Amino acid sequence: MSIAGTWKVKKIMSFAEEEPKLITMAEFEAIPEKDEEMAQMASSILDITEDGKITMMIPIPKEAIEEAKAEGAEVTNDGFVIADRFEWLNRDGEFFCLNESMGTDPMPLKIDGDGGLEFMGGLLIYEKI
Repeated sequence: MSIAGTWKVKKIMSFAEEEPKLITMAEFEAIPEKDEEMAQMASSILDITEDGKITMMIPIPKEAIEEAKAEGAEVTNDGFVIADRFEWLNRDGEFFCLNESMGTDPMPLKIDGDGGLEFMGGLLIYEKI
């Protein structure tokens, strides 16, 4: 199986209750007051290429594009800011993400029973689009 492709968030870990739990995007959207960082992560897209690259992108409003560029952000032609870049590798059919900001150990990228990609230790579950 290849993980290459474009992925959007299917489920996100919610910390709104006593016990953290994965919720669907519809459930997340229904939360009246969302943490801004979690809301950005929920809107993120992963672009995963066959050559071992992962680009995490977050959409930004058109009116914010010029300001983001002025602040040094890399913005795509379709209105996404590049939030982070990672490398991934396949070790005997198991996928791992490499990123120094996440620590020195490779982070497992697991495919769940529904074909979702578990990212950031299961904080986000992405689905291929």
